[in-house]
Amino acid sequence: MKFALNEEQSALSDATRDFFSSKCSFEQTRKSFASNCGFDEILWKSSCEELGLAGLLVSEELGGFGAKDVEAAVVLSQHGYFLAATPLKMHWNAIMVLDECVTGDQRSALISPLVSGETLAGAVFDDLDSTVIFTDDKSTHVSGRFARVPFGASLDVLYFKIEINGSPCLARLDCLSNGVSQTLTASIDQTQILGAIECTNASIEIVAKDIEESFARAKARATIAACNEMVGTMKSILNMAVQYAKDRNQFGRPIGSFQAIKHKLADMLLESESAYSIALYGAWLASMDKDFSNDDLEDDLGLIASMAKYYCSKALSNVAGENLQIHGGIGFTMENDVQLFFKRAAFMNAYLGMPSEHSKVLAGKIF
Repeated sequence: MKFALNEEQSALSDATRDFFSSKCSFEQTRKSFASNCGFDEILWKSSCEELGLAGLLVSEELGGFGAKDVEAAVVLSQHGYFLAATPLKMHWNAIMVLDECVTGDQRSALISPLVSGETLAGAVFDDLDSTVIFTDDKSTHVSGRFARVPFGASLDVLYFKIEINGSPCLARLDCLSNGVSQTLTASIDQTQILGAIECTNASIEIVAKDIEESFARAKARATIAACNEMVGTMKSILNMAVQYAKDRNQFGRPIGSFQAIKHKLADMLLESESAYSIALYGAWLASMDKDFSNDDLEDDLGLIASMAKYYCSKALSNVAGENLQIHGGIGFTMENDVQLFFKRAAFMNAYLGMPSEHSKVLAGKIF
């Protein structure tokens, strides 16, 4: 299979790269660590107003741009390249879940407010801890806790799966309503701040029922989107390592001239390009209709998502670790940007499932 970005997708990549290169320096990213919400609010607002990123995946009839997952991959690759401290993929997770699980007028009513990015939404694929559900003819209330939600302390709306009478349903939680508390929690990656969301007899709205398959597809799409962001981060790390290998002299010559360093850089390139292939293929497959099938291609989206997450997590961890080795002791210091990428790799390794979890999925499909 031969796959390449078309002219519009390449233009989107260029525009996104130009935007982040002008507004997302590492210095600016570090400043966002001290903000009350834990992310760069100015950058997020600008990306929504100037590029329309919040509504990129929303259909045109609902006020968005009607882009597909390949376009999302292109944008997230640049987002990852610059370690942008925005809740973009979390917001898109909510849109993907609504797109897959909700139909009719309700779908329009729930997605339309998310186009501008002023209402910040998110979706989680984990279960609510210590769930207590109370339902009657008029309302549903829950008590429980999501301990580690990316940007959870700043979300206005949260979508999650919950079982009611044995049926998987999609729940909508207004994070600003009574009975809901949000607090910042520690994260290994300060550009991807975490928050705890605790519900105490909080009212939720059930917006879709019998969502097992559609929710799984939304999770696969979100996983593939995250993999494409990791690919962008790998490319940024590789460029950083190559530049340092050219600039750093040892024994009167650049360290990049030493065979050991050359081997490291070559392996990093190989892993980055391999990750790009599987992640972009996943985005292409996710852009196809739900009933798409091809005897000549692997067309199981869930399987591809696990393959991509397993490989990209491993590759990013290795590339970030090798970059640290190439930089030597200075890479461990807080003043150096190398440690930012190392922390991002650790965060993304666990995000949406550890490699070991996805390897079990793959093993189950094979055997």
